[in-house]
Amino acid sequence: MWGADRISGLPSSVLDHILTFLPLREAVRTSVLSREWRNRWVNMPALVIDDKFGKVVKPVAAAGSPDIAAAANYKLMLDILNVLMHHRGRLKEFSFLIPELRSSFPDHRIDQIIDFLNIKHIESLAIEITDYVLPRRIYSFTRLKKLKLCGCKFTSSNVEFDSASFAGLDVLELIGLAVPQVDEACFSFNCLLLSALTMEGCGHHTSKISIVIEAPKLEYFRLLGSFSFLEFKHTPLLKTVDVHRDSSINIVAKGYSNFLNFAVGLPAVERLSVSGSFYDYLTIGAEHAIKSCSRWCTLNLKHLRLDDLCLGSTLTAYLWSGFGLMNSSAGLTELIINIGKPHKSGNVEQGLKYINNYNSRKLRPKLKLVKVNQFDGTRLEMALVRSFLATSPALDKMEIEFSAGIGVEDRWLICQELLEFTRASPTARITIK
Repeated sequence: MWGADRISGLPSSVLDHILTFLPLREAVRTSVLSREWRNRWVNMPALVIDDKFGKVVKPVAAAGSPDIAAAANYKLMLDILNVLMHHRGRLKEFSFLIPELRSSFPDHRIDQIIDFLNIKHIESLAIEITDYVLPRRIYSFTRLKKLKLCGCKFTSSNVEFDSASFAGLDVLELIGLAVPQVDEACFSFNCLLLSALTMEGCGHHTSKISIVIEAPKLEYFRLLGSFSFLEFKHTPLLKTVDVHRDSSINIVAKGYSNFLNFAVGLPAVERLSVSGSFYDYLTIGAEHAIKSCSRWCTLNLKHLRLDDLCLGSTLTAYLWSGFGLMNSSAGLTELIINIGKPHKSGNVEQGLKYINNYNSRKLRPKLKLVKVNQFDGTRLEMALVRSFLATSPALDKMEIEFSAGIGVEDRWLICQELLEFTRASPTARITIK
């Protein structure tokens, strides 16, 4: 019927869910629509305080008057507190995403909001406030299932997430977290129910950062940034790992080999992506790994992605680490290599000898798809493709994408040579992009 209000007749749980898709101020304003909508927002299960709700006003932006800026910022804080005090329903999720908030608000004012959230027993919390010093009471959110911290600071250089404080924590994201400026820092994770962990750019003020993970339910792990040591103590279900290491801090060797420590701690990993200086990290203690890999060091990898694999520089690190991961994974079905540009010239003859004598002897019985991107057709790259074609009896497709700097004539000559390579698989196709 024309003019009928179909939305207002929906169940209350549906209306509450619809409101979560609106900016918070717009959700509050729905109170003026009708009697049915009056104060409907106070039962919203999720609240988002971000730049759409209100922005921090700096003195420069307020016509040079600090009084105007202070009044505007004070009103913003009152608005935030009013929203929280008027909220009556079950608050499950809260996002506090105003990076510049601390530039105009002292930490104790922000702490008041955190205290209120603790009383609400929320299950999901996201805080993005640059340089906000996290209080110890953050560890009292015992009912949290999801936690995201971005741009904040810890007061201790030993950051620990354990089941005593986060018994039900399932998803944890740490982005750009800072610790006190010390020589050594440590991030340790010992949460029984943790299934997904992401770390990006944490602890950048220190020279040595150790990361220790003991999470029996962990299935996904992503690490981008600087670290000195990485240990998986007990992660029997971890299937997806993505590691990118910056080279801004020193590598710490613990035990015989970083490669063995890494591989042994990942008995169930199926998808692995590595890049950056993580290749150098894996070569620490390489002589011990070479002796042990063939005997008991195996990975359960099915999908392997090697980013920034520089074949023309630091050959020992890149070739040994990359091929070490490949050759330790008998069940590998998909391989993606993004070739990086070398920072300096390497020993090409040494690389060719390594590929021909070590990599070409290892059969890959289950490998079906190989993708090589940023391909220039150098001697090392051609030898690499030749070895995969010759050692992969189940290969269905070899996909090669040329780098932008390769001309049409050069591409034609490279393709002609590729077509002459011996293929162990009668169904293998070479696709050129």
